[in-house]
Amino acid sequence: AVLVGVLLVLGAADRNRRRGVVALSIAAGLGFGGVGVAARLLEVPSPVWTLATDGVAWALVVHAALATVAYGLALSRGRVTTVAALTFATETVVPAVIGVVALGDRVVPGHAPAAAVAFVVTLGGCIALAGRAEPADPAGRSDGVQTTTPAGRQDVSQQP
Repeated sequence: AVLVGVLLVLGAADRNRRRGVVALSIAAGLGFGGVGVAARLLEVPSPVWTLATDGVAWALVVHAALATVAYGLALSRGRVTTVAALTFATETVVPAVIGVVALGDRVVPGHAPAAAVAFVVTLGGCIALAGRAEPADPAGRSDGVQTTTPAGRQDVSQQP
């Protein structure tokens, strides 16, 4: 959660919009991935109210909150497809590696080639989506800020 928080702060404070969006997208992906790993590790006790004292439950909540804020900030500053692709790639790769390396996850015997191909295709799709899914801004801006509404009227909310 500390790494997610640091990337969130760095991305939000970065004056270079593109670099900030990348940091925020990766923070979101790490946060959402942390939610998945924490959920896998969480054991619901009896009585359930004792979850309030469980560190794994708190890790899940903190990762979820940080990821949601990072994702929202990234979406407000960058292109949706780029943000989504970076977030999804990060939230896929990192938990998978953690599962294999630290949690004993394994591929069903005989299915390793299919799993590897599926993983590479999924990751490749995310990366391709990041750079190709949105048309260039018709106003010629490179910062991703839309200066006109869909109806063609000027959007004064985005101007300095």
